[in-house]
Amino acid sequence: MELLSIRGHVLEKGSRASMLKYYSEPLRLAKTFLMGIPVLMGVFEETQTLTIQVIEAYSEQALVPIASIRVVLEPRAGYARGFGIPELYHAEIKIVSRFPWMQEVVSSWIQTLHFWSGLGLFVFESILLLGLCQKIFPLKERTHVDSINQSRKE
Repeated sequence: MELLSIRGHVLEKGSRASMLKYYSEPLRLAKTFLMGIPVLMGVFEETQTLTIQVIEAYSEQALVPIASIRVVLEPRAGYARGFGIPELYHAEIKIVSRFPWMQEVVSSWIQTLHFWSGLGLFVFESILLLGLCQKIFPLKERTHVDSINQSRKE
């Protein structure tokens, strides 16, 4: 796998050996015999998923951004060039990237703004409500002397 710049220069290159599940000839024939009809009817699919982490720690430079990714499948050992490559009918690439902490906060500023404004409004309303409720429903103030007299009566 290669990360390419806008001009086609290779910025980062990585490779990882991998292998799909191998089935021996007798097992493959038995599976074809047993699962042939469900595969033809579309009830069962023969798929294999391969997850590979190729380039783990790449830091993109601001002046040379990544423009495209090139994936090259190489043949298995013992095969001539152009032979031994598995047949692919569907392929996906999942790119997982993480921004630095400050850039993550700036990029998600709307959610950050909503969170802090909601929290501030909640605190303001709570203080306002407590202040109004204290005037509407005044609490009986107990003095230290009242609590001592009440404990002596009991």
